[in-house]
Amino acid sequence: EEVARIGHLPRGVGLLGALIENGQVIRLEDLTQDPRSAAFPPHHPPMKSFLGVPIASRDKVYGRLYLTEKEGGKAFTEEDANLASSFANSLALGLDNLRLQAKTRAAEARYRDLYEHAPDGLDEVNVEGLIMSMNQKQVWNAIADQWNNFRQVKFMPVYDFLERK
Repeated sequence: EEVARIGHLPRGVGLLGALIENGQVIRLEDLTQDPRSAAFPPHHPPMKSFLGVPIASRDKVYGRLYLTEKEGGKAFTEEDANLASSFANSLALGLDNLRLQAKTRAAEARYRDLYEHAPDGLDEVNVEGLIMSMNQKQVWNAIADQWNNFRQVKFMPVYDFLERK
């Protein structure tokens, strides 16, 4: 009910936008006194103290983590900022890992597709020289080779074999 009265979710302007643009921790005793502070929508609960940290890695900004109204009406401390930054960095690292895993899976799928549909026969061999896998072309080549070998065998009719004994 309170959420419905407040209206829209935060849009990333004002202090929240500054977190993304600057990539720096913002710690304020009274956010209403900061010139970057945007107005609150009607029915928004009052907020005074503010701690915001970006959730970012080397090459990607994922979002922001922000806290308001520290318990007891106190200002957020440097220790609070360090803890929030550490948590945000852990989030960014986890998100980076998820992105890398997705890229790895996509690359593996592309490799498999290229491997399976290569115009030439390909096989993977282990260190002992045993074939571990073959692409489709190589399988068909192996079948054709076996068929050709089989066709070159001279079969003796059964009755010829029996007569010779």
